[in-house]
Amino acid sequence: KRRERAGEGLGGEENCAGVVVPSAGQQGEREGKEQEEGSGEEEDVDEQTHQKEVAAYLLDHYGFAGVLPTVMAEVELRGTAASGMIQLYLEHEQNADEDEWGRRQIQALDVHQVHAVGTLDVRLFNQDRHGGNLLLDDGLHGTNGGSSSGSSSGVSGISEALGRSGSGGSSGGSGMHLVPIDHEMIMPSWKNLEAAKFCWLDWSQANKPFDEETKAYVRALDPVRDVALLRPLHLPEASIATYRICTEFLKIGVDRDLTLREIGNMMVRDPASCPHDIPCEWPCEPSVLETLVAEAAAGGDRFGDAEIERFRSAFNGYLDKS
Repeated sequence: KRRERAGEGLGGEENCAGVVVPSAGQQGEREGKEQEEGSGEEEDVDEQTHQKEVAAYLLDHYGFAGVLPTVMAEVELRGTAASGMIQLYLEHEQNADEDEWGRRQIQALDVHQVHAVGTLDVRLFNQDRHGGNLLLDDGLHGTNGGSSSGSSSGVSGISEALGRSGSGGSSGGSGMHLVPIDHEMIMPSWKNLEAAKFCWLDWSQANKPFDEETKAYVRALDPVRDVALLRPLHLPEASIATYRICTEFLKIGVDRDLTLREIGNMMVRDPASCPHDIPCEWPCEPSVLETLVAEAAAGGDRFGDAEIERFRSAFNGYLDKS
């Protein structure tokens, strides 16, 4: 991935307002291209990457998880026209990579913050949530979304265009804020739900009950209404179906008093299911989520309202038997 700080015309490196990711420079980590459901046309991987980054911001209602403001943009970057996305830049202390320092910070994080990020990852079916894309912000640096005077390079007014300039959530005992970034590997086709990755599954906070604020937020989520936000981004219908499935999955799980860990574990494949002595990268046995989706799809090639209803029924039935 090639990311450029949008400092030119915005006070330079010391007053960086945003990060520009040109379309030609950001490639998905998986080879190949997803095909849009119902057609033989290949999706543009770069373009879909940017669309998904913007989608994560739009779906983080009220900044609950603290996704940094992100918009599609056409700018002049170092004298060259570039199109892609631009995201508010955040000075930060470090990320949540699990070295000794990171482990201490993770252990001290507020439960609510971990739940806010975790519920977002569940909704989006994040395939790449690791410590490296969770920034730890001590609140002292903040975002540099200030003055854009003097700019003539196409990025003036970025702060106004991007909207809110800070991350959501409350700081925990460590004084750190979790800020999730890098959402290009979200919302795969509903037919390919084998690769969820949640670094927080083993964190102690994931096994704590949801607080009332988080429960109220999840109950208020309306995936049908959210589809209207996703349509202008021209994401594949199969990706939009995944968002609806996973949001319903989260809502039912929270309503049934499951923990974040219990919900997440039903979305990932069990490493113990690998038939080899050496654990394979993608275990063979489908997850609970995959099994329920396959049951609801009933061999069909689309996942619409009728399939969503069957999915809800299947998940509730599974929980009743558990």
